[in-house]
Amino acid sequence: MLIVPPTKKETLEELMSRLPVTLYFHNDVPNPKSTDTLTSVNYIESYFEYKAMLDKYQKEYSNGLTGEKSDEAKEDIESFFIEYVDQGVKDLKIFQDLLLVELEKGRKINLTIKGFASPLAKSDYNVNLTKRRIRSLVNYLLKYNDGVFKPYINKTASNGGELTFSEVPFGEYTANKLVSDNLNDQKNSVYSRAAGLERKIEIQSVNFFGDSIIDAPLKVKSNIINVGSIPSNKKVSVQFELTNTNEHTVTLKPARIPCNCNTVSMKKNSLLPGESTILTFTFDPAGYEGEVVKSIYLQTQNSEEIRLIISAIVEK
Repeated sequence: MLIVPPTKKETLEELMSRLPVTLYFHNDVPNPKSTDTLTSVNYIESYFEYKAMLDKYQKEYSNGLTGEKSDEAKEDIESFFIEYVDQGVKDLKIFQDLLLVELEKGRKINLTIKGFASPLAKSDYNVNLTKRRIRSLVNYLLKYNDGVFKPYINKTASNGGELTFSEVPFGEYTANKLVSDNLNDQKNSVYSRAAGLERKIEIQSVNFFGDSIIDAPLKVKSNIINVGSIPSNKKVSVQFELTNTNEHTVTLKPARIPCNCNTVSMKKNSLLPGESTILTFTFDPAGYEGEVVKSIYLQTQNSEEIRLIISAIVEK
């Protein structure tokens, strides 16, 4: 009996159905107490170390409880590891096999990976932490199965297939504000299910580009600038340096500005390979008070958006 292989459409639909693939981390991992944006750790190494801490998580989260309450706390943490941490790795293994099938056809694929963190550290620190977490996934793919993905990531595959990544490090800005950020309350800020759910990265979308050119996102020295305390009656401006790391000229689309309290100006919107430009981001704090986070979004004609952030404390 002749077995009909899956069609391209069926394979792609199955790949899409695996999203998001969500992967979880222990607090401040990888490379604790670092401001680096890169790491040599690969995600599976991090996962096994995280799993080995289950007993400690149960002990810390049940600390101060007795009897049935203690047992419930331990069961809550164990179910988090089974239903989320372990499941994420299972989803990743299925997803990566489907991804490889498409790359072996010579397809050009871009993955959008978003990073998240619990609100225990400062915002700019967490942005760098989430970049390391995203990089740990790329490191895993580079080493997986004797480097089967490496030619696609390095753009040296003989069939022309490519695997690129759009990295979106959101830091703590999307974290659940109910999660404890008290360093002295590690039971809730580190070892609780709620905190664990915030320390993650997600493969959120897959884009297929056929033979078309895909732009790498513009390189930014820092996606976030904290301007500290400012009066509500004084506009503040910051500058971001953007660099084109592609091997071709890129053209920026008009910035997407969700709030009319923000304005943007840029010296030029077309960049040659290796060329940089300065973007000036101005925030008008009138009508605001307290901690404020404001964003704009940029992209070239053929790339995912990148997010640039101003954070401030507005004083009346």
